[in-house]
Amino acid sequence: MSLHQALDAAFRPPERHPIPLLAARGISKYKNSMERIRWLALALLILFSGYTVHASRTESFWTSLKRVLALRWGRQVTMDLYLGLFLFNFFVYLNEGSVLLALVWLAPTLVLGNIVPLIYFVVNFNSLVGHFL
Repeated sequence: MSLHQALDAAFRPPERHPIPLLAARGISKYKNSMERIRWLALALLILFSGYTVHASRTESFWTSLKRVLALRWGRQVTMDLYLGLFLFNFFVYLNEGSVLLALVWLAPTLVLGNIVPLIYFVVNFNSLVGHFL
């Protein structure tokens, strides 16, 4: 087995298995709830994007970043943010099954932050929920 094959086998996402309890109860009643969650995520994406534009117009990002990173808690929160963003990209890999696609999503995620996971969640909602229903 080559190194490439070993790495591929080690990082291949697990096969999807439906949750028996939900299947026994019937998925249809959960789909309406899931659709509401999708619309809520879309609304959050729009609101968060609007607030980001507002913040960008009223205050310098770089000046604010310097002030935040001067504080210990500012550095801790920033590290926490980026840890979460890398974790999001790991879930992209699990959902897509492709390191290349995960890297494609990583670039804008590291620049734009949590707006990108919201976009991914809304765009790939059915695929993500399909892992659980």
